[in-house]
Amino acid sequence: MKTTLLLFLLLISSTLFSQKFTLEGVLKDQDSIVLNGATVYVQSAKDSVPIAYGITNKNGEYSLRVNAGEDSKVIFNIASLGYESYIKIVNVPQNGTLNMGYLVLNNEIEELDVITIIARAPPVLIKKDTVEYNADSFKTLPNDKAEDLLKKLPGVEIDLDGIITVNGIEVEAINVDGMRFFGEQKGDIALKNLPSNVISKVRGDRL
Repeated sequence: MKTTLLLFLLLISSTLFSQKFTLEGVLKDQDSIVLNGATVYVQSAKDSVPIAYGITNKNGEYSLRVNAGEDSKVIFNIASLGYESYIKIVNVPQNGTLNMGYLVLNNEIEELDVITIIARAPPVLIKKDTVEYNADSFKTLPNDKAEDLLKKLPGVEIDLDGIITVNGIEVEAINVDGMRFFGEQKGDIALKNLPSNVISKVRGDRL
């Protein structure tokens, strides 16, 4: 049985990576109603690893600061409950900004008597003060521990003293399946000994 690694934060910032280019646009549904709170994220075209994420605001607008590294193309994704997913491979712009304009998501079809759905959970979901990472979306080695997994998550950093930050905000405590680890020493033990392959989700919550 896989577990959920929960990180408690004082605050989660919306600032992502240092800018390589900005991807922006507006999201609406098929009735021209703006979609608020949809998850938008960008993946590397080489290995599908997420490199930027965000959510649409009350006006359906989004703006992601993307560090594409050496990639000339990236994969742009949109996920919103009740709507069909949007996936598109886009070229990294030369002028530093890529405006996707107005994008429309269609409602999911529910009328069919029998339907087979093959779905893949988004690597990152953002709900109000919570950021949730799908651990299976990030490649790890068989012997990797929780600490190795965290280092692969976009926006998460661990310094030489074992201090964890998410988008520059320090993590205050770690919770593993209801057991809370206080203090640097216990948290460090948990991260260095818990196998990464038993973790299904990593969630960052504001205290």
